[in-house]
Amino acid sequence: MDKRNKKIKSCNLIDNFNLKWSIKILILSFALSISFSIISDSLLTTASVIIAILIIFLLMFIGVIADMCGVAITSCNIDKFYEKEKRGEKYAKEAINLIKNSDKISVICCDIIGDICSILSGACGASIVYKLISNGIGEHYVMFVSSFVSGLIACLTIFFKSLEKSIAVSKNEAITMFVAKCINIFLK
Repeated sequence: MDKRNKKIKSCNLIDNFNLKWSIKILILSFALSISFSIISDSLLTTASVIIAILIIFLLMFIGVIADMCGVAITSCNIDKFYEKEKRGEKYAKEAINLIKNSDKISVICCDIIGDICSILSGACGASIVYKLISNGIGEHYVMFVSSFVSGLIACLTIFFKSLEKSIAVSKNEAITMFVAKCINIFLK
């Protein structure tokens, strides 16, 4: 009975570690959101509609790539990487650490970076609508133009993420090794 009580206590959904991690993520996501927002706002105030569209695609690309990395690492089988480490493959140890921390990697890649990029691309869409209307294009159809731009950004983001997820799962080992290599190079 005592073992069972210990097991129940250890399965507490919000233990100290999770709470500390969640608070760190809260602060990190707030800081990144503000930083990305300032950068995109400063770029968009003087940018043309074409530049704003390019910024939207850049944000989509960053969000999709980050999401792909998170999904790939989360879907990996760690046993294959232990075998790679035994064979002496370069970056296998880093990949194992990524997989062991896949819950955190998923939050950072899929939730923080992916969601911030999605939100900012929507804000860029609002900037495009404002620029179009202030230039007299679509001023009589504000609701239509706004809905069309928002819908287009949302459907393209979902489309690219749906493509990315199947690639991430089918090529999870290669993507995980690539991320491990990038992290290793970055840390050096």
